Amino acid sequence: MTGYAYIYTAIEGMGFCTAAKATFVLIMKYPAQIYINHLVQLILKLLMSVTIPLLCGMICYFWVDAKGKPDGMYGAIVTVVLAFFITRIFATVYEVIIETVFVCSFRDRDLYGARHTPPSIRVAFGFEAAVKEETAPLVKRPANAPTAAPSTRTPAETSTHVAP
Repeated sequence: MTGYAYIYTAIEGMGFCTAAKATFVLIMKYPAQIYINHLVQLILKLLMSVTIPLLCGMICYFWVDAKGKPDGMYGAIVTVVLAFFITRIFATVYEVIIETVFVCSFRDRDLYGARHTPPSIRVAFGFEAAVKEETAPLVKRPANAPTAAPSTRTPAETSTHVAP
């Protein structure tokens, strides 16, 4: 839950306690999707944490053995341990990416009808049918229509978040 709260803090600029409340609402609203996300993360974490270090250890062992050096096993063991820790770091980054895409996509769906979510992610999350039912089609601006004048407001004035 803390990871999701940090994501809300980053994308909304809200305080941690407010973000934790938003996280709780998200978890209660989409428990199945969160379960699927965690299951996918677990499977990927296990696959990465086993295959990459073992592959690196085997490459190290065979490389040292091909050079004619004695006891390539010591180098292979060190390589496996280092590769495991480096793989876990990358897996953690990947987990945060999955969670951030989830939070942003479902937030976009709830607030804007998934207008800002890329089509491939809409299809992957099953938004297409739900969005067509929930929202009217977007009105496209004609090509010859004038564009809006640039805003002269400061970023603080354009913020939609009100600090508590």
